[in-house]
Amino acid sequence: MVPGVPFVWSSDTPVVATVLANLGLATAVSGPGQALITATAAGISGSATLVLSGGVSMTVQIIGGPMGNAGQAGVRLLRNDPTTGAFLAEATTDALGMAAFAGIATPRTTISVVDDGDPTEGGILTLLDIPVGDLVLHGSASSPPVLATFDVDLNPVPSGQAFGSVTLGAYGEGDAQFVFGTSALGIQVREVQPDGLFSLLTEADGSSGRLEGCGMLLDQDPATATGTLPIDTTLPVTSVPYTASAPIAPSGVIVLRKGMDFELFLDEAPNATSGTFLLCTVLDADAYAFCFEDFDDLTGSGVGTTTVSAAPPASFNVTVPSLSLANPAFDFASQTVSWTASGSDLGQMDASDPLLCWSDAGGNFFERCFFVDPAQTSIVLPELPADLSAFEPPATGVFVEADIFGADAVAGYDALLDAVSAAGGTLEGVLFQSSAALFAFAELDPFLPLTAGDGRRGQAGGAPGLRRSSRSTTEALRLRTPRR
Repeated sequence: MVPGVPFVWSSDTPVVATVLANLGLATAVSGPGQALITATAAGISGSATLVLSGGVSMTVQIIGGPMGNAGQAGVRLLRNDPTTGAFLAEATTDALGMAAFAGIATPRTTISVVDDGDPTEGGILTLLDIPVGDLVLHGSASSPPVLATFDVDLNPVPSGQAFGSVTLGAYGEGDAQFVFGTSALGIQVREVQPDGLFSLLTEADGSSGRLEGCGMLLDQDPATATGTLPIDTTLPVTSVPYTASAPIAPSGVIVLRKGMDFELFLDEAPNATSGTFLLCTVLDADAYAFCFEDFDDLTGSGVGTTTVSAAPPASFNVTVPSLSLANPAFDFASQTVSWTASGSDLGQMDASDPLLCWSDAGGNFFERCFFVDPAQTSIVLPELPADLSAFEPPATGVFVEADIFGADAVAGYDALLDAVSAAGGTLEGVLFQSSAALFAFAELDPFLPLTAGDGRRGQAGGAPGLRRSSRSTTEALRLRTPRR
């Protein structure tokens, strides 16, 4: 270096080593390999070869399939620099759903899972700044095979306006749809229990807007599920009283049964410091996650808590978390997603998972979901390969959501990632290994202005407007707490 003389530094192989253009600080990226580092000043250049003799490997496995535990082949994975966001390498999973990145020279990295098999929609899940080590995620093929198709007759239904839901069990996210009237048409089974059977649960609301009836169709053979299947929706509703430290309302239940999740969330109770949690109890259920939520229509934000137990308790005593997320935003110029977080319970959080989604002029839907340390309140979108330019969000019309989550079974971001791998690759798996969890969220929908008291919410944790309800690999690390 010569005092007062500016130098420009470059690397001819940035996948092996990068260098800061103005400082000359070189960083190893992956080895073995070599990179030519060049310094230029006053038109004169000099070079030196940086040689990396090795590095660390990590394996990523994507599992899913009709039985929930088969490897998914052909899933595209990306690796980025955890500091600069530069794209470094990619791999594709084999028949066992596994792919390896070799020669990683840094202790942390960024990994993305690409779900672009459906030409009309796609998503990318990105785990930012994670430890280099083996990772398991639950995926869902864009077009998993249909194992059975049938109609459902929901007679009898409660009096008044008939409104209900049909929920098929799934791994990591119950596949639910709303139903108007007395029938649900074209129900498709795409996942089955480990015993090869499937189960279906129904809920029905009457004119009161509150849960009035339950129904179950358990342990059915997909090979014989054809035509119209009748379900009695007048099974008794379980009523559990609750008290709370601040106004809050029941938002739903996630039921775990034979390895499958069922999302039940039809109950329009108002926020209150006391009330009743109405729910459907399920025969042979393994566990329940009872969700309470305070959602503010005017700000588009909310906070909630989840209690996990083997059966409905005699009562709930709810402590509303001291958490607040606000101001979710996407800045196109800097490619930055940001939000603000506050509250005395922030120290109990284990991860944040901001989300972007949008539609293009042709009506195709795109989603970018991120998983990041909860201490961060902004992220810069990592670089994508040129052929994935469709996943670069536009300057306008982008829905933004920020979420934060903490479970008492783990402590911190890295521990949560380990727990996700051990639990089959989903946050729901971690949730059911916990006894309690806290969460908060904030959303900005460019097409649905917020109006006080409009009561709008998306299904199963999705926001209205742009938020989709179909399943994808990006859903693996989004906790599907039922929301009103």
